[in-house]
Order: sequence, then C-alpha cells, then structure tokens
Amino acid sequence: MLNWTYHSNAIEGNTLTLLATKVVLEGITIGGKLLREDFEAINHRDAIHYVEDVAHKAESLSHPMLHAVRLHTDFVKIHPFVDGNGRTARLLLNLELLKGDYPAIVLPVQRRLEYYEAIDAAHIDGEMAPLIDLVTDFLREAFDHYWFVLGRPTSTRA
Repeated sequence: MLNWTYHSNAIEGNTLTLLATKVVLEGITIGGKLLREDFEAINHRDAIHYVEDVAHKAESLSHPMLHAVRLHTDFVKIHPFVDGNGRTARLLLNLELLKGDYPAIVLPVQRRLEYYEAIDAAHIDGEMAPLIDLVTDFLREAFDHYWFVLGRPTSTRA
C-alpha cells in the first residue's frame, strides 16, 4: 500500500518522499509540505482500502488484465475531474486486476515517462500494445513477490 500510494501520487507531482508518505499514513503531518499532499496520500490509502473491499465482494470478469488496461485508458482519456484523474485511473486499473484475482500493481515514478508514452500511444494511435506490455511487466513484478514468499523461482524476463 505504501509503494502504491507513493508512486501513484509522485506520478501526479506530489513531492512527499517514500519515507514522508509512510509517516503521513501513520498519522503524522510533515512540516514544510502542503497539507494537500498529506491528504492526497491519506485519501489514496483510503481509496485502496475501498478498491480492495469492492474487489473481494465482486465477481471476477474474464480477461481481467486487458479489461483493466482498457478501463484505465478510457478513464484517462475522458479526464472527468480537475485533479486526480491519473490516480483514479490507476485505482480503477488495480480494482479490475484485484477483481480478477490478480495482484495490484505499482507503476513506479521512475517509469513515468514510459507510462505517459504508452498512454499517448493508446490515445493518439489507438495502439494498446505498449500499455499492455507495461502492465504485463508490472504484473510480473507483483507476482515475483508472491513467488519469493513461496520460495519458488521468480519469472524470467526476455
């Protein structure tokens, strides 16, 4: 939850560090930072809880990864809110993954440019493959954590 919140907010320009995000989520405000940034972290954490609750109650869909990517892309394109569209789209992406019994993924801020380019390719060229490939990479990483805990070899990459 901490990584998911930190990276999703950082992609949108939130300047809290990973450690500062952890502290905020523990209930301590950070001096010298905008209170808005604290609320973004707290609200994102609460939204994750909501997404997880909904996912556990809902029935699974068929081909959840592709549906999740399409939902995410469509939501970003519509851009219904003044702020928070990217965070909401990433929450929806993970909601659909969780509903399909996939793990939630974290889109790290270090790959923000690649993420934006993949979104642009989907919107401008109608080319979904770059975003599907990106989400697939992040799913592999998420599954690797499970394999590690189970003491099994992690996935191999080409």
